[in-house]
Amino acid sequence: MVANGYGEIYPYTVLALSDNGDGTYTAVFTLSSGQLTAWLDKGPTVVAYTSRPSSSISLSYVASVATVNDPYEAVAKVVEATSEVAVFKVRVRKARPRFMNGLGWCSWNALLGEDLSHGNVVRIVKGLRDRGVPVRWVIVDDGWQDLLNGMIRSIEPNKAKFPSGFKALTEELRGLGVEDVGLWFTINLYWNGAAEQFIRALNADGFKTSRGYVPKPELGEAFRLYDAWLKVVRDYGFNFVKVDNQWSIHHLYRGFANDAEAARAVELALQLAGSVNGIDILNCMSMLPGNYSNYAISNALRISIDYIPMWRTDAKLHTMWSAYNALLYSHFGYPDYDMWISYDPSARLIAVSRVFSGGPVYITDREPERTNVDLIRWITLSNGEVVRVDEPALVTRDVLFRDPYNEPVLLKLASAVNGYPAVAFMNVNKDGVKISEEFRLSSMPMRLSGQYTYYKVTSGEWGIIDPNGSIRVELSELETEVLILAPLINGKAVIGIVEKALPPYPINLVNINGEVMVEAREGGTLAYVKDGAMNRVKVKPGERIKI
Repeated sequence: MVANGYGEIYPYTVLALSDNGDGTYTAVFTLSSGQLTAWLDKGPTVVAYTSRPSSSISLSYVASVATVNDPYEAVAKVVEATSEVAVFKVRVRKARPRFMNGLGWCSWNALLGEDLSHGNVVRIVKGLRDRGVPVRWVIVDDGWQDLLNGMIRSIEPNKAKFPSGFKALTEELRGLGVEDVGLWFTINLYWNGAAEQFIRALNADGFKTSRGYVPKPELGEAFRLYDAWLKVVRDYGFNFVKVDNQWSIHHLYRGFANDAEAARAVELALQLAGSVNGIDILNCMSMLPGNYSNYAISNALRISIDYIPMWRTDAKLHTMWSAYNALLYSHFGYPDYDMWISYDPSARLIAVSRVFSGGPVYITDREPERTNVDLIRWITLSNGEVVRVDEPALVTRDVLFRDPYNEPVLLKLASAVNGYPAVAFMNVNKDGVKISEEFRLSSMPMRLSGQYTYYKVTSGEWGIIDPNGSIRVELSELETEVLILAPLINGKAVIGIVEKALPPYPINLVNINGEVMVEAREGGTLAYVKDGAMNRVKVKPGERIKI
């Protein structure tokens, strides 16, 4: 959380960022290591937890603190310092997951558990692709299991829903042009665990809870279980998994195993099994210290509550909470803001937030005939590539310690696209009031220099500005605007392909001795400024234009 005083800290907080009022900022961050799991409380107080009585504790790191002149640097420093003594590695030092490539579709909100079936998945994905929606990856979410009293019973899917098995489904999806297919399950195998039949089918051992079996809180045994299961998943044709309910490690072994040791064993076992089987992991419900402290390999995680379709309040709060959560969690992996429906009334704002998230972008449309194809084209290229920022966006300095839901201020996310500074403005105010602001470029997380041509993607407004300048933005409820800052060099600035949410994304630009050459990776309208005038020219994919 960001706070103006440590008295505001709520129990189970894992990061506190404070403005000290003297030009410095302090970040306090907690983790799980050794034999202790820690979090913050008022004071601030560091609370350490074992989950079972212990007569002694081995060396365990519980927190890191940094005080510096920049708030973003303060957060980065506490995470970097902790990575030197904990299991996890920061995002930039890990591989990019395969589901970051292109637009995805997930079955959850589209079909929930009741309507999930081979036929419905294929019908929707085929319908989307037939309409020109370039779905490149698919998640088969909850609802596929053969269950017994809320426990997963069989390693095979429910025969009534998938009569030909999963192999037939993954092969048919790839026949439609889908490149990657993922399968959902929970870290404890299912919400109530696994039935004995499931464990026996894998020739593995499990830990018996009051409900079902879960992985044993020991690295070797947990790995054997996950490895056996992911081999089955791989043989079905899946090449990544979405692993939900990861916070549950915190209570599954309470009283039986040390919390930090159990979390480390289970999380590492899952990642190692994924790695040896060539399966990437999308982590979900995994924002506790026992989760993120152990992401040594896995490099993407949900940082939001569940998306609730067609609800304006959710669109506002979901977007705002995700944006602020990214301040911390984007250091551990690519932040997932969750799936969304393209014909949601708030879909344009949601789409912009996902493009700026820097993480996976995926829809959960149920009715392909209602899909907002124009919106999807706005955020994708014709080859299915998603238009996205270079790095996960961060909230800007002017709202770092503000509340855009309860206060009349615009939520702003800033990053870069193809090296160009970019800002997303969003009105998520709870009262739905129109908000007008002067945004100063000095509020950007990064420091700017030189002159820029600014371009508003929605309105088309443009002008020349320097790093000390400001730009007026006015938005009504749930409206959004995207601002691109194109460097102005020798009187020339290339905006990009204006039909896309981030115009600079689909261009390659070379500046040699004052001569600017632009190669378009996507057809459309190339906009550029030259000698004080805006120019627009139609280009084809691969075409080169001398400015």
